[in-house]
Amino acid sequence: MGREGDPHGWHPPWCVVDHDEAGASARHEAEGVPIAVTLLEAQAGLPSRPTSAEVVAVLHHDGDGPWLYIGDGVRQHLELSLDSWRRVAAVANELIDLYDASARTG
Repeated sequence: MGREGDPHGWHPPWCVVDHDEAGASARHEAEGVPIAVTLLEAQAGLPSRPTSAEVVAVLHHDGDGPWLYIGDGVRQHLELSLDSWRRVAAVANELIDLYDASARTG
C-alpha cells in the first residue's frame, strides 16, 4: 500500500500524517494516546512527591524502524524500539506482580 513519494514504500493505516502536504514529515506517526499517570516529581532540595500528570504514547516509524514514544513532551520521556518496550513491559509486570504478591502476604 504505497504512496507517491513515500520513502518507505507503504503507508500504514494508523499514520495520521498527510504526507502530500507541503513540508510534511516523511515519518509515519500515529495519533497520540494520552495516559493519566501518577509520577514522582523531584524538585531541587525537596523530597520527591507523587503528582498527577499526563503523558502521551505515540507510535512512529522512520527509516530506522518502528518506535514508541511515551513522555510528557517537556521533561521526561522514553523513546524505545518495540522490542525494547516489550522487554520493559515484561520486567515491569514481573515487578508489579512481585509487589502485589508481597502486599497480599503482609
